[in-house]
Amino acid sequence: MNRKVTYLLIFIFLAVLVGRYLYFRPAYLENDSVPDFSARTLNGKTFNLKELRGNYVFIDFWGSWCGPCRRENPRLRAVYEKYKNTRFKEASSFQLVSIGIEKSKNSWLQAIQNDQLDWPLHILDVSESLRFFNGPLSSLYNIKEVPTTYLIDPDGKVLARNLDLLMLDSFLQNNARMESK
Repeated sequence: MNRKVTYLLIFIFLAVLVGRYLYFRPAYLENDSVPDFSARTLNGKTFNLKELRGNYVFIDFWGSWCGPCRRENPRLRAVYEKYKNTRFKEASSFQLVSIGIEKSKNSWLQAIQNDQLDWPLHILDVSESLRFFNGPLSSLYNIKEVPTTYLIDPDGKVLARNLDLLMLDSFLQNNARMESK
C-alpha cells in the first residue's frame, strides 16, 4: 500500500473516532451545573429537579427496550434500597430519578412493574418520531444512548457521568453518616 493511501486511511479512522466521541459526548461534564426541568412523575405529580437541591441525585436515562438498562435495574434497586433513608456528610439524602426514553407508555409501565422499581421519581420522556432521543428531556441532556447516568451533588453540579453502580455504592458508602434518618 502506498504512503498516501495509508495516511488517508489513518485520517479517516481518526475522523470517525473523533466524530463518534463528539456525537455521544454528554451535554454536561463533571462540575457543570445541570439544567432544571419540570415533568410529571408516574403518579401524576409535577416534579422540578431543583426541588432536590441539597441531596445527592442519581439521574438514570434508560428504556424498557434496552437490555443493558434492564440488567442493571436489580443492582440499581439494591443501591436505592440501601441508601434511601441514609443521611450523608454533605447531603440530606440520596434521590433516584429514572427517565424512561420511550415510544410506548405501556412498555415503560410494564418494565417498572416487572423490575420492581419502587422509587417515586419515574418520568416518561416520550419520543414523538422515529428517532428515540428527541423527547424533551433527552434533548435537554443531549442523550444519544442508554443507559446514561449522572450523579449530581447537593449544589446541582455533575459529580460523575455514567458511573458504574459499584462505584456509586462505594461513593455513597464513603459519604454516609453513621446514623440513618
